[in-house]
Amino acid sequence: MSGFEAEAEEQQMEAEALASIFVDEFEQLSESPFHWRVLLEPHAPGDDIENHVAVHLEAKIPAAYPIEAPELDCVVVRGLDEKQRGALLELANQAAEENLGMAMIYTICDVVKEWLVAHNEKAQDGSMFAAMQKRMEEKDAQPETDGGSAGAGGASAGQQEMTPELEALERNKQKVFDEGTPVTAESFAKWKEAFEAETAPVVVEASKGKMTGRDYFATRDADVGGWEEPEDDKDDDDEDGPAAAEGGGAAEGAAAVENAGLFLDDDEDDSDFDDLEDSEEEDEDEE
Repeated sequence: MSGFEAEAEEQQMEAEALASIFVDEFEQLSESPFHWRVLLEPHAPGDDIENHVAVHLEAKIPAAYPIEAPELDCVVVRGLDEKQRGALLELANQAAEENLGMAMIYTICDVVKEWLVAHNEKAQDGSMFAAMQKRMEEKDAQPETDGGSAGAGGASAGQQEMTPELEALERNKQKVFDEGTPVTAESFAKWKEAFEAETAPVVVEASKGKMTGRDYFATRDADVGGWEEPEDDKDDDDEDGPAAAEGGGAAEGAAAVENAGLFLDDDEDDSDFDDLEDSEEEDEDEE
């Protein structure tokens, strides 16, 4: 026994861990050697789901554990027959073999609990009525087909008739996905025509008419003429007095003369240039 002191220490630590995890569901039946029992149900009490099955997982721990597998047993608490108990015990022993060399009881409990979740059903008494009731429940759980009351046989036959068509459609879709859509000369020409129509540049004709400087200022003066002075500005002008009004009128007159001088008639412009050229020729003759 002295050769397994390290293993005994590991076993004691595992027992404390299991007690803290499972609390009331964990029992230590003996300490030398360790003999543990854990109550396992599909769902915790606070999940509001009825547990139709439950077992006690018992583990007798050898001195060489975890190098050596524990001796396991499943004791049915409710809802399982002997065949199911045997299958569950076999599953637990398989999990033990897969986890040799490490603390494994919690892992085995987890595997057993998953199996209980998958088989959480009401127990059957083995009578013909119970078997018929179970078949009816399974039939009601199946989704309804288009045949409705045609029965399971009619639905199965309809499914067999549709299967080849669905398989052919699926093969065709997979072929298009793998190989892509074949391109022909006709399909390419059609695509090219549509592509060029979409990407053709938009040509916008430039306006033939061009606004002259005279037109611009005429338009601006017209816009300014339609503008009305706010009442506050009018009051300010009245307070400034007649002198401010006369000064403003003189400034506006000077601006009008200056603007008018910018837009002389073409004939007047030409005559000014002719006078300038004659003056330059006279200066050259004198020299």
